[in-house]
Amino acid sequence: MKRKPFTTVVLQEAENLSFLSNQERQQVIGITIDGDTSLDLDDAIWIEPRQQDALISVHIADPTALILPDTPLDQMVLERIETLYLKHGNDPMLPHILSEDRLSLLENQPRPTISIYILVNEAGEIKDTRLELSFLSNLKQFTYTKADQALVDPSSPYFTLLRYCETWAQKLNYARSSTGAIGGTYCGGLYLNEDGSIEVITYKSHQIIQEFMVLANRAIANLAQEAQLPIVYRNQTASAIAPDQKMMLNTVLSLGVPELIRKRLQSWLNAAEYAPFLIGHFALALPAYTHFTSPIRRLADYINHRIIKAVLIEKKESPYSLETIRDICHKINQHRQDTRIARDEYFTQQSQRKLLQMSTSNAQFSNISDKEFSEIIKIATQKKTLANISEEILQRLKANRLKPVDYYHLTFFDYQEKLEIQENILEYLEDHPNLVSQYLQIAAQLKQVELRFIDVEISAQNYAVWAVFEEKTTVKPGLDRSKLTAKHKASFLWIDNYLKGQLVGLNQRELPQEETINEHLEISEIDNPIGNLNDHLTKLKLTPPKYNFTAKGGEWECECRVNYYQGRQIRQIYQASSKKEAKQTVALLVLRELGLISLN
Repeated sequence: MKRKPFTTVVLQEAENLSFLSNQERQQVIGITIDGDTSLDLDDAIWIEPRQQDALISVHIADPTALILPDTPLDQMVLERIETLYLKHGNDPMLPHILSEDRLSLLENQPRPTISIYILVNEAGEIKDTRLELSFLSNLKQFTYTKADQALVDPSSPYFTLLRYCETWAQKLNYARSSTGAIGGTYCGGLYLNEDGSIEVITYKSHQIIQEFMVLANRAIANLAQEAQLPIVYRNQTASAIAPDQKMMLNTVLSLGVPELIRKRLQSWLNAAEYAPFLIGHFALALPAYTHFTSPIRRLADYINHRIIKAVLIEKKESPYSLETIRDICHKINQHRQDTRIARDEYFTQQSQRKLLQMSTSNAQFSNISDKEFSEIIKIATQKKTLANISEEILQRLKANRLKPVDYYHLTFFDYQEKLEIQENILEYLEDHPNLVSQYLQIAAQLKQVELRFIDVEISAQNYAVWAVFEEKTTVKPGLDRSKLTAKHKASFLWIDNYLKGQLVGLNQRELPQEETINEHLEISEIDNPIGNLNDHLTKLKLTPPKYNFTAKGGEWECECRVNYYQGRQIRQIYQASSKKEAKQTVALLVLRELGLISLN
């Protein structure tokens, strides 16, 4: 997103700035932990563990120690609003000489800071907060990578400090989670940030910084609230259809798929906004929250520094009227919305252009991640041709590398190569019955329709289950002694009938005859021989069976090979009129050879 460059006047002002406060500042120490490429370091931390509690210190760069109000530089900050992080560097809110040098908390370079001392008890609750002007000496400038290494290296001089920080960060996280917070939580390898948006985070030390910054912002908001002081608060509300936080988090954990999580959270959480009054922060489950810890790169924090420093530290009047703060909040909110829309449109166009080019060319896919390949499948199915990727789809299907959302696109979209691909998908799903119901659940989420199951207990512990999706179902139900297994079978029948165009209305369902049910249920343990064999080998941590088909005189010969214990190899062959019958029968023969069933 392009914007006006700094004027010559502003750059000259930044170049000539020097420390302008005559107030005494306390000498303090700390460490910084930031991204590997971060240059604008605006927060440092320290901790002093005690017998029952801990004093956590968060030291924040103080731009107000250099920048006078109402100067050209101060006015420029009001126009630029935030630092923009771009592909080839950043476009800073403050000139580089300030954001990356004179204000940045560089190692062994004393910098003016505002220190927040927060006393927390063993339960992670704030007992006391104290503010003071300070000069920070950064003892160590850690990256997340280096901090993670020090966390597991007892020879590091910062090992004990970082372990204390990690322990108390976990206590703070547990305290927030117990109140229902979903912001700042980790689920299934994904990270939900303070506003509930998805990020990919792999560093343990990230949680330390996350929790300490949330704690500091929360402590500042509490002080402002107690003083009835208008500042730039950070508020977030939930939509009318959102459940409570606990159910929301449980749902997110059960979804697992990032695209589904993102869609569901977007429907539940309103965008966080700034305001001079308190509403509360839903994702963090906090009654008061603000932004204070990034004044080098966010206008909200910069404004809050001026207010907090003037009123709560220097005991003066606020430098901004309520009306001015309201106008600043509106300006920031509008800017962030415009930036978000422009960024989303840009990255969507760039990504789709790249993936579309790959899907319509003879590109090599060996280095393409499963996530990127999912996007290629999505675009290709929308374009109604998979000619250039069909072979790669089948290879990834056999290698169990397709994502559940891929089955949705490959099943519910129309494209030229669908017969071969969908036949292979059916075979795969038949071998993996537990995946089928999850796949239909994902389809329901993406199509925003209801998926439900009708179950009938036919006799003692014998169940018939129909899957109902888009008000269509199957004539025959899934049958099993286990209701869950019958549900999986019903899901598979629905997909099979959908692809064959054989779905019916609810009033066309047929309940099997009692004698048919009993006969079927007596052999329920081998009713799905392919899945049964696969489950047995999985439990033994053995490789799945390998099936090979050969066309012979209008029929199909299926060969099944299994590598069993102690070098034992099992090989069975069966010929039938359809692939399905040949595969099921040869799996039965292998099960018999393994001694798991007896066939007359």
